[in-house]
Amino acid sequence: MNLTNFEIGLILVEGSILLSFLLTFLYLRKRVTPGWARRVKNPGGGKGAPLDLARFQELLRETELLSRELSKNLEEKKEITRQLLERLDMKMMHLETLVRQVKEKEKAQARPTREEENPGSILELSRAGCGVSDIARRLGRSKEEIQLVLDVTRLTPEFNRG
Repeated sequence: MNLTNFEIGLILVEGSILLSFLLTFLYLRKRVTPGWARRVKNPGGGKGAPLDLARFQELLRETELLSRELSKNLEEKKEITRQLLERLDMKMMHLETLVRQVKEKEKAQARPTREEENPGSILELSRAGCGVSDIARRLGRSKEEIQLVLDVTRLTPEFNRG
């Protein structure tokens, strides 16, 4: 049987509570009614021992009832936790799917790096007699961007050599 850390923790809590019930019972048995020990030690009285045994059995039944209720509560909590974990897993899978879809859309929308988009192609089209609007339309760029590249290349001597 493969138990998660949470389930092991629940079992330890339940065991601790049962142990505390037992220790409390034993402590109260000695502290609250020290007369029980005298009655049991003195079998000559005859009346005290059956009452003490009946009281002990009653306390034992109450402890068992509390233990069963605690076990039932822990099982319910375990089931609720399991359901919450399942929901969380489902939401995480859905979120991962959405992230994948967003990444795919980003890749699809990303402008592919083509040879046509370098400043050299803008200059080639300009030298071939194309206007700023035509170059912008062909390369999928704004007119302002094309004009900026052309202005910069006119001011830079190394581009004018070509």
